[in-house]
Amino acid sequence: MTAQWKNSDVSSYTDNSPCPETNILLVDDKPANLLVLEEVLKRKDYHLVKATSGTDALRFLLQEQFAVVLLDVQMPGMDGFETARIIRENARTRDIPVIFITAKSLTTEDIEKGYAENAVDYMLKPFNPDILRTKVSVFVELHRKTELLRQQAALLARKVEAEKEARNVLTQMTDNLKRSNTELEQFAYVVSHDLQEPLRMVESFMQLLAKQYKGKLDDTADQYINFAVDGAGRMRQMIKSILHYSRINSSAIAYEPVDCNKVVDTVIAALGGAMEDNPVHFTCDALPRVVGDETKLYQVFQNLIGNAIKFRREVPLKIHISNPTLNQIPEPPNPPDAIKKGYHLFRITDNGIGMDPESGERIFLIFQRLHGRETYPGTGIGLSICKKIIERHGGQIWMQSQPGKGSTFYFTLPGENQC
Repeated sequence: MTAQWKNSDVSSYTDNSPCPETNILLVDDKPANLLVLEEVLKRKDYHLVKATSGTDALRFLLQEQFAVVLLDVQMPGMDGFETARIIRENARTRDIPVIFITAKSLTTEDIEKGYAENAVDYMLKPFNPDILRTKVSVFVELHRKTELLRQQAALLARKVEAEKEARNVLTQMTDNLKRSNTELEQFAYVVSHDLQEPLRMVESFMQLLAKQYKGKLDDTADQYINFAVDGAGRMRQMIKSILHYSRINSSAIAYEPVDCNKVVDTVIAALGGAMEDNPVHFTCDALPRVVGDETKLYQVFQNLIGNAIKFRREVPLKIHISNPTLNQIPEPPNPPDAIKKGYHLFRITDNGIGMDPESGERIFLIFQRLHGRETYPGTGIGLSICKKIIERHGGQIWMQSQPGKGSTFYFTLPGENQC
């Protein structure tokens, strides 16, 4: 037996990398014939493996991949036809093309038998070297492309599996977050609801003490009682706000067409008293119709317009509501395509006290205040409620402001065609 073998890294082949050696199996019982084949097919990118029997050939085929087998027909023991039949019957090797090379004059029956056993071609000895090289190169190229496709398919399968696993992890995290948020909202609701009764009792008794013992105790006692009454009142407002906030996610959204012009008119009418005491130059462009919960959208406009009235300067207050396009605003959200297709953009601008731009995210957190209660009353939950409502409608809200130059609030809502 004469055999030569060398490991080669076929799996590293890609279109953009140098071709690795491709395995080609040469099978002939005469070493001289093998040397001739080796000389004809010698190339840097070919790894020529030589076997002098069908048994050796099958052993090599089970060890590594081959692009093509050049198989002698007449061999002692297991001849070429028998070897080809076993190659065809094995799942690992059945697709490897076989070229018969023989000095025997073949009958039609021989040729049909060879093709039935996986042969793709015959070449008679003595063969034309150029023709043999051309035929072998075709199968080598086919093998390389097939291997490349196999590798790409395996890589794609791994990527798909990795993406599937990542989606599963993300879905699990999202579900866990939703469950945690739901539990937290339920906890806030229950705690807030259960706190109301004892707090109401404390507040009532403190008010009774303040009424019955005012002037009967010293000034310090009166002051402490007033502090307690005031603190209980603030606590009641905060509990009420928490209940309101927790209901936003738990309550259903009644999605229906909403005329934003009518919503704004209703808000202005409700805030009329505040604007009579402090005149406001209020303007509003024609606003689009959206789809959403009219009651909750009323809260958004009421909070934003009410804040503009509250945080005013010692100059005539101006408030303007508009429906701009993205190219009409100085700093669109990042990324710009964050505004979904089919959503409308709203802008509420005032010339009030403004705020530090770095506070743009913090002001939407619950109970976050930028000013003392003595100057500007309130619980600091209005903008948190606005954010919750807008996000439940699938939109987003953000702010642009400068101290002493006013504030501008932007938010998006789904258009009527989203119904």
